[in-house]
Amino acid sequence: MDFIYPMTKIIFGDGSSTTIGAVLESYRAEKVFCIYDKGVKEAGIVDPIVEAMHMAGYEVVEWDGAQVSVPYSTVMEASKIAADEHIDTLVAIGGGSAMDTGKAVNVALTQPGEFERYVGILDAGLLDGTLMKPYICIPTTAGTGSEVSNVAVVYDEEAGVKKALPQPEITPTAAIIDPLLHVNMPPSLTASTGLDALAHAIEGIGGVRRNPMMTSWGMTVCDLVFTNLPRAMANGKDLEAREHMAMAATFGILVGSYAGFHLGHALGHSIEAVTHVPHGITCAFALPEICEWYADEIPEETKKMAAMLGVEVAGRPIADVGKDFKQALRTFYLDLNCPKTGTVIPDPSDIDRIIELALGEYTYITATKRPSRAQLTEILEAACESLR
Repeated sequence: MDFIYPMTKIIFGDGSSTTIGAVLESYRAEKVFCIYDKGVKEAGIVDPIVEAMHMAGYEVVEWDGAQVSVPYSTVMEASKIAADEHIDTLVAIGGGSAMDTGKAVNVALTQPGEFERYVGILDAGLLDGTLMKPYICIPTTAGTGSEVSNVAVVYDEEAGVKKALPQPEITPTAAIIDPLLHVNMPPSLTASTGLDALAHAIEGIGGVRRNPMMTSWGMTVCDLVFTNLPRAMANGKDLEAREHMAMAATFGILVGSYAGFHLGHALGHSIEAVTHVPHGITCAFALPEICEWYADEIPEETKKMAAMLGVEVAGRPIADVGKDFKQALRTFYLDLNCPKTGTVIPDPSDIDRIIELALGEYTYITATKRPSRAQLTEILEAACESLR
């Protein structure tokens, strides 16, 4: 088995975001480009971290233009400002969109030629890792795991398609994971990001580059999410639940991005591109049906995951276990008060476009059990029907 595993330095713990000055010192930073969105700023999360950087003696150039799905235009805007200001280090504060923006900006800022040449799958131009700037991520949600992943997803506005930057060189240099920053996440955001972490783990368990270590981590992440996501939603200040969800987010993406995503993200990215529903919801929307489809591909792993949700597995055919696992996952989704079909795919005529996009997704190409167009359509239509 072959895989590449570029490690990010991880600083984990309550209040760890206050150590940003010491972390910057280890990378000999002088002038920092700080990326976030307006909502994170309004929530009061950004100012104490920026103040900590100022107190440690660093000049900080702030940019609040990060947007959901990371449009090319925002990457170009931010990279121009960073170049004009001659920054030497990047810091992102926020969810997956802010952190993926930082990855894309690092590429646009440092690599020769047009940014678009580095976006793609097998056709992406190779990055020169020696040119990349130190990049520190401070996640404010528990789900995307972008702070440690080797993938960024960006949005080609002209084509209306989400594309990937799947290269080890974009992996952040360091991640500061402070669960105290997560306690004010509203239940809906807690659910969406938590389901994203779950999708990362479940898909990685069945990924094309799966291995015993990743499978073990993936099982732990599933258990953490099944146990702690309802708790974090019920009481946002349940710090133990927040800590466990923060761990699930970080380790979930390691499982998914290094073992390999598949159909959940193929459909998730495509639904998101068409209807602009939050990423975690779109990836989880058809996940129960996908787990049933994948059950005979990873029978022992499916049994273990199903048992976590109370499914009886001993001595039963895998087809029956897969069906019951699908139902248990669907119940878990609904118990979190997540959106139904009328919100996620309100117009049934969009299904053909979603399927077309999904068939071109790198996460469809890397699936070890690929459905045909008709079968993938059946999977998505079954999900829509189950959530009407």
